[in-house]
Amino acid sequence: MQDLASTRIADLVDPEDVAAVVHEPDGGYADPVHATEAFVAAFKELGGEFRSKTPVEALTGDSKRVTGLKVRGETIEADLVVSASGPWAGRLGESVGIGMALRIVREQDTVWEARPGRPVPEGPISSAVDAIYLRPLGNRRFVVGRGFPKRIL
Repeated sequence: MQDLASTRIADLVDPEDVAAVVHEPDGGYADPVHATEAFVAAFKELGGEFRSKTPVEALTGDSKRVTGLKVRGETIEADLVVSASGPWAGRLGESVGIGMALRIVREQDTVWEARPGRPVPEGPISSAVDAIYLRPLGNRRFVVGRGFPKRIL
């Protein structure tokens, strides 16, 4: 338990009836917004073109080779197309004959702010028993979300 106290998990969790705890001092998480922004910046540095708020209507080519995409009726040819379209990937794939089996789940997080004097998690914590996770956001705030399994939409 001494190691747990240094991570402040002991301040946040009642260890009674807890069978095991895993502590990863070098573990972490990826912030999806910052990760996406970093990928876009690297893509632009390599000469890629990024268009924000521009829905793709369809891909062009066929199931063997995607050659571009259609945006607002305009066909844009490309040597390489990366689909980062999330739940819309199936519809876009179908436009060139690529079938994808997708499992779409709803992600819902809540942001909490701790009162002064209350412990705040210093790192990410998850509970497989309760299927929840939390991670710090800074300024006494932390996010809480539902883990897996999630209800399929």
